[in-house]
Amino acid sequence: MEAAKVETAAETATLILERTYPATPQAVFNAWTQAQALERWFAPTDEMSTRVLELDLREGGQYRIQMIEADGAVNTVTGTFEAVDPPKQLVFSWGWEPGPGETPLDYSRSRVIVDIEPVTDGARLTLTHVRLPNEEMRNEHEGGWNGCLDRLTHHLTG
Repeated sequence: MEAAKVETAAETATLILERTYPATPQAVFNAWTQAQALERWFAPTDEMSTRVLELDLREGGQYRIQMIEADGAVNTVTGTFEAVDPPKQLVFSWGWEPGPGETPLDYSRSRVIVDIEPVTDGARLTLTHVRLPNEEMRNEHEGGWNGCLDRLTHHLTG
């Protein structure tokens, strides 16, 4: 099941996506919190590879993950874990490091909430990305997150 909803405030946008996975909540949580698992699925397309540079899974711990495009371009996302509640929830800040010559966008308030709950056929994941800088960034992140969640399906099923 997949759903997207937009809520806009003065200068921010929110993205909400839901998926149900044929896996236990713990397996879904582990896919988000183990470096080797993240490197298998955490990128929007199969043409990209992922490298986990830092993953300090505790409140206040930092993460830094690179998604490398086929042409070698590197996209690096960083943040801080705000809540770690296995296997129910992860909350973390979210920001992109600017590439060479890019103007940094203000992601200082952007955060991602991953809620995982048991359901009859596995686990339901609700991803809420709040306070994105603008509607354009919300739309770009919707495509990226949908790609990641599709790849998570493949990771969890085989």
